[in-house]
Amino acid sequence: MKHTLRILALALMTIGMGLIGCGPSEPASSAKFETVADGACTKHNVSRCPFCSPELLETMGFCKGHGVPEAVCTKCRDDLEAAFRSENDWCGGHGLPESHCELCNPGVLDKWKGTGSKEVATQSASEACAKHKVANCPFCFPAVIDQMGFCGGHGVPEALCTKCRDDLEAAFRSENDWCGGHGLPESHCELCNPGVLDKWKEMGSEEVATQEASEACAKHKVANCPFCFPAVIDQMGFCGGHGVPEALCTKCRDDLEDAFRSENDWCGGHGLPESHCELCNPGVLDKWKDKGNEELATQEASEACAKHQVSYCPFCFPVVIDQMGFCGGHGVPEALCTKCRDDLEQAFRSENDWCGGHGLPESHCELCNPGTLDRYKTSGADAAGQAGPEAFSGTPRVLTFPSLKCSTGSSVIALSSASVAETAGLILEQVQRGKLRKTLEAPATIEYDSRAFANLAPRAAGTVVEVRRDLGDQVEAGDVLLILDSADLGVAKAELLRAAAHVSLWTKNSQREQTLLMKGLSTDKDMLEAETKLVESEIALATAEQRLRNFGLNAQQIETTKTESDTSSLLSLSAPFSGVVVGLDAVLGELASPGASAISIADTSRMWAMIDVDQTEIRFIQTGQPVLLSVEGWPGETLGGQVTWVSSDVDKRTRTVKVRAEFSNQEGILRAHSFATAKIVTRDESDAVLLPKAAVQWEGCCNVAFERKSPTEYQPRKLRLGYQVDGYYEVLSGLSGGESVVTQGSFLLKTELRKGSIGAGCCEVDHLGE
Repeated sequence: MKHTLRILALALMTIGMGLIGCGPSEPASSAKFETVADGACTKHNVSRCPFCSPELLETMGFCKGHGVPEAVCTKCRDDLEAAFRSENDWCGGHGLPESHCELCNPGVLDKWKGTGSKEVATQSASEACAKHKVANCPFCFPAVIDQMGFCGGHGVPEALCTKCRDDLEAAFRSENDWCGGHGLPESHCELCNPGVLDKWKEMGSEEVATQEASEACAKHKVANCPFCFPAVIDQMGFCGGHGVPEALCTKCRDDLEDAFRSENDWCGGHGLPESHCELCNPGVLDKWKDKGNEELATQEASEACAKHQVSYCPFCFPVVIDQMGFCGGHGVPEALCTKCRDDLEQAFRSENDWCGGHGLPESHCELCNPGTLDRYKTSGADAAGQAGPEAFSGTPRVLTFPSLKCSTGSSVIALSSASVAETAGLILEQVQRGKLRKTLEAPATIEYDSRAFANLAPRAAGTVVEVRRDLGDQVEAGDVLLILDSADLGVAKAELLRAAAHVSLWTKNSQREQTLLMKGLSTDKDMLEAETKLVESEIALATAEQRLRNFGLNAQQIETTKTESDTSSLLSLSAPFSGVVVGLDAVLGELASPGASAISIADTSRMWAMIDVDQTEIRFIQTGQPVLLSVEGWPGETLGGQVTWVSSDVDKRTRTVKVRAEFSNQEGILRAHSFATAKIVTRDESDAVLLPKAAVQWEGCCNVAFERKSPTEYQPRKLRLGYQVDGYYEVLSGLSGGESVVTQGSFLLKTELRKGSIGAGCCEVDHLGE
């Protein structure tokens, strides 16, 4: 079944398209409704099944006689009882569903009171009204005024435009609203009633502004110019990759640089607008932080999650709850609806949230938990959960997942003739497949590898008597770096010798007492005292040895102290690994304190770059990615490294995340604490489908491109987009490469998809069968 939609009259006048009649519009219907809802469903074996096709709750209307939607009325529909029984929803005592039984569940029908009250008349607005004999009558059905949109050519709502709708004159005359002198309603006649059309200016301004914005502005020569048309800043969403609105992003939009320069807003040193340059103006991007904080996680919800094995998992990716909208048929968010999504049951069961008696989650079961769905009432305020085009404005437009419910992809725009495309100025470009390389640039600071860096401090207080190494000296593991004279060390060695002597003495005494006891010349008490003294002396010896170990002496040095009765107070500091001396604070004759660094060594053959990545871009970073490093003071030199760590913390002040990359430094180019610029390769020469940015349009819930199927037919393809680079988007799904898509003129085709598109018709939209 075809729906005639028409390009905006203003757009037609602007580009000079000839108006080509296409015949009268046909009533709207849904191919999906015919092929799915009308046929018996496989689960319940019911045609027009309200469980499998919840849209029937609205399309079939309300049963006033029984106070429920017609689609679920078991008193009117004999075939539904078995379906309700299979859903564990049947009251045998009263012969109707538990969810409809007011006797068992008082108030259970209250949820449909509003629906019933809206059934003022059974006649549909699409049929000729009884009073005026007009289809889509604006007097009997005022809702069509908003639904049909605005007539830019004549400055009134399309539903009220007598110049576009020949059938309205008699209706206006019957309402005593007609200016015979000028051939239009008195309520529209500016000549007789100056200012009478002002009430509709605001309604028309948005559509007119959108059309004008899509054309190059006179001042800056830029389409969708953010200076001349500020509204596009909100319309185009937020660029999470660069932390600014998409409409203002010079890194994504190559055509903006001259515009910013003409506004005297350009930082030549860093190649971006002064108003975006955090290096020159710290904090200048703070005004957009709230938008940036709404960026999606790096893991993509469209893939099956590891925990629940479910695509678009509402547990692992809560953002899809807002993105997928509300399921009006079942009163819960679409992402959580187990009746619409067969793959969710196991996920809810794994979360211990399942009501086996009624076959749905406990958290959704009104029979077991009355009022549990109240928390979703606000979300479902739009009758069947029909979210407006701004429903997902928190998500950057280019990152938005294609809506699962949107039927845009099953349509085709049919031009009345091939010449219309040429007249409209449609230009085609082929979708390319190519290698995509993407880098993320961020400031970095060079640091020593902390695993090969040591600040050496004495373990005991002492006077520096010898410094054997100087700054820059190469050292090997075990080399003595400096020597101190420590009185504490001498005392500790003396304690060791005393304890060793006591152990020797009490060992001999214990052996003697044991011999005397065996001969009956000693007592058990004397033997026990001797053994106690021996144990105490051994403990004292162990304590003395541990104290020397704490001073840094090894086992061999401790044994030498005992065997040679060494009481020297000289304490040496040795290198724990090979490296170079990078710090020296020890001075001859100076008292060195424990914990105070005396000398530092580092292995500079490998260095770290600590990179500050904006939190809105961290989703692109993962360990193992290549990093290209440009160091200040070494122009033209670029070092290659690899990401080895990504912090889990966000800096409270700068709102950046630390990323560590490791680099070989055999030539000594990298020096600690110097500044550098890091380019992290987030996508490295991998195959990708590349789509010109001009081909992408935001349809209201999805990004779409229009593929040419024939000289007169163009099909919208729902897209999932990835990286942006050099005037192209990476296409993750929706196109595979080689297709011909509309670039210039894609906006005009988009208007054909908008509900309420208006103007003289020159093309039609076919809604294809599933």
